[in-house]
Amino acid sequence: MGSSPVPVLRALLLACICVPLVLFAYATWATYKTVRADADKAILKNIDILQEHTLKVFETVDRSLAEVEEIVAPLDDAQIREQQAAVSKRLSAIVGALPQIYSLTIVDIEGHPLVTSASPSIPADTDLTQREYFRGAVADRAQPFYISALTDPKLFKGPAFFALSRLTARPNASGRPRVVSAAVSPAYFHGFYAKTIVGPLDQAALVREDGSFLARIPLFASPVKLPPTSNFMQALARQPEFGLLDSLSQVDNVDRRLGYRRVPGYPVYVQSAIETSTIQHRVVDAMVPHLYYGLPATLGLLGLCWLALISVRRAEREEGGRLRAEAALRESQRLEALGQLTGGVAHDFNNLLMVVQGNLDILRRRTTDDGALKRISMMERAVARGTGLTRQLLAFGRRQPLSPRAIALRGRLRRTADMLAPMLPGTVSLDIKVPDGVWPVVADPGEFEVALLNVAVNARDAMPDGGRMTLTARNVAAAELEDPALSGAFVAISLSDTGTGMSPEVLGRAFEPFFTTKPQDKGTGLGLSQVYGFAKQSGGTVQVASREGEGTVVTLYLPRSPTPATEAEEAPAPAGRPPGGQVLLAEDNPEVRAVVEGQLRDLGYAVTTATDAAAALEIFRRSRHFDLLVSDIVMPGEMNGIDLARAVRAADPAMRIILATGYSDRLEGGAERDWTILRKPFTRSDLEQVLARQSTAA
Repeated sequence: MGSSPVPVLRALLLACICVPLVLFAYATWATYKTVRADADKAILKNIDILQEHTLKVFETVDRSLAEVEEIVAPLDDAQIREQQAAVSKRLSAIVGALPQIYSLTIVDIEGHPLVTSASPSIPADTDLTQREYFRGAVADRAQPFYISALTDPKLFKGPAFFALSRLTARPNASGRPRVVSAAVSPAYFHGFYAKTIVGPLDQAALVREDGSFLARIPLFASPVKLPPTSNFMQALARQPEFGLLDSLSQVDNVDRRLGYRRVPGYPVYVQSAIETSTIQHRVVDAMVPHLYYGLPATLGLLGLCWLALISVRRAEREEGGRLRAEAALRESQRLEALGQLTGGVAHDFNNLLMVVQGNLDILRRRTTDDGALKRISMMERAVARGTGLTRQLLAFGRRQPLSPRAIALRGRLRRTADMLAPMLPGTVSLDIKVPDGVWPVVADPGEFEVALLNVAVNARDAMPDGGRMTLTARNVAAAELEDPALSGAFVAISLSDTGTGMSPEVLGRAFEPFFTTKPQDKGTGLGLSQVYGFAKQSGGTVQVASREGEGTVVTLYLPRSPTPATEAEEAPAPAGRPPGGQVLLAEDNPEVRAVVEGQLRDLGYAVTTATDAAAALEIFRRSRHFDLLVSDIVMPGEMNGIDLARAVRAADPAMRIILATGYSDRLEGGAERDWTILRKPFTRSDLEQVLARQSTAA
């Protein structure tokens, strides 16, 4: 395949996404800066209006207090009390002309009110010494007048007010000053704020320098004083005259853009603010028209690029799929050819091993020479190694004769761990974690243990400096395996190690037969091949996860058994002696036939031989006096050993049958398990035990 256009199309598709996004982001940012600047202009303009209005109100109050001083200047305190009604009336006339004032009050220096516009008479024992506007006026003479926080009225009934109070410029007849105070209406400010705030602005306020609100819209339910840690108070500390800031209101918990300015000559500030969400909405409103024009064009260009990319990728997938299918076919053909070759070689090799093993049995029984016995043992070990290699090759080719049954994993894994313990050095620990609810699996118990041993040996060799192996089991569904060829329920048996791990290249070849990274004479490369073949032949699969330096996890997935299994091992039938009788022996290999015939005769049987299945069936039909049929499975001709066994069983249901095999690609599909399977190569002792158990079962 030539150079793919996919990278270019991907880059173009990315550009179609990124370029409009960058442009739109820049336009949004620029619009936001413009809207924010407009909002700041509106805030500053409103602050100017609020400041001017506050100054006018304070000037009006100042003139009113001066007029009150003029009224009471000729009178001493006693005269004021005597003329309280008349003076109150004159003060009421002043208040009536000023909507921003609730009342005017004169208090002597001891804190007793002399007269108020709110009432024609005041009890002589009324005490105002604890009122803030009285204490502030007496204590602070530097300001034109003291501005109190919001307070509830005591001399009249009405809403809360804040007071502007000061000491009189001229003392009374006794030489002591008096306190004159004006109760200012917050509602007057609220009304003005409501008329003044236009457009997007949503807050206006009058605040003392200590954070106490005197007037505010939106209105608050109760008087509010900001703590020193608030954004506004911290801004005052940094910029005591004027400032703009983004702030989360501690009055109503709303994010706002806020501006403030000090009222010249007074310890109060005017505020104006706009909600941050309003600025954001104005930005959105300004950007929506851009989307009307830009989005369809962008989407159209994206669609064209996407369609082109899909078309190219579809074409490449089809090409890649064709190449993968061809590669998979070649690999399948290679493995199938290897399996066929393995089967043929294994069949012949097992027959050779059978001849060698049978004759070694005869030699062992007929000699007492120690040297000869040692050599016989060496040859028997060689036969055992050859048998193991053949078995692993057959497992990889999925042609190993299996005897699956239900396996209870808790007991089986613990017994397997006991088998593993002597193989592990003291620096390697083995943990088993099998929960109570793990299902039984269906598999060949022997091959299952061999598979675990193969995995454990690899794990051990991967931890030369020690480490930890963990054997676990858990229930899974086929959907977790992501293998369309598998369905139903499975049990995952995992063996993990903390060893050296595998590189991606080694991991990709882990199941190849004869592939190994171990030194010469340290491994055959067939261990994981046996595990792979066993898992596939058992109706499951196997997966390996590994990273260099972090260890490896090999997981066998075996199908759940539909029938229950017990933890206990099945007790083998007692050996005893075979009962003897007439045997029909079918074996095409003359040397193997001679060995098996000799073994049967040594065990007390009379033997009739046949060279193939058809000849054996003909002998059986002519003479039905046989007690036992022993037959190889793979024989020349149209009839194999399984076909022979079925025909004999149909004619004589009581006939005992033993099928011997070292290889069969039809055993799993053809055996009804109504007879005994004996794996080649077998010894005289193996044959004797099978005959004894078969006789006991009968």
